[in-house]
Amino acid sequence: KKWGFIDSSGLFVIECQYDRAESFNEGLAAVRMNGQWGVIDKIGNQLTPYIYHGIGPFKEGMAIVRKDSNSGFIDSSG
Repeated sequence: KKWGFIDSSGLFVIECQYDRAESFNEGLAAVRMNGQWGVIDKIGNQLTPYIYHGIGPFKEGMAIVRKDSNSGFIDSSG
């Protein structure tokens, strides 16, 4: 099962290609590929590498991330 994104009319704007996908916040979404999380924009451009074990929603330009046993914050460029 793969995840993608549709617009309000039901048309795919980002094809199903992700192992998991979270909702967009501030124009950005966390998506998982091969067990790792990264960030995309609303047209599917990859903004960060898929290196995180978890990513929270973006708020005020930042998101909390988890990598190995560390936690921190990233902006849209990682």
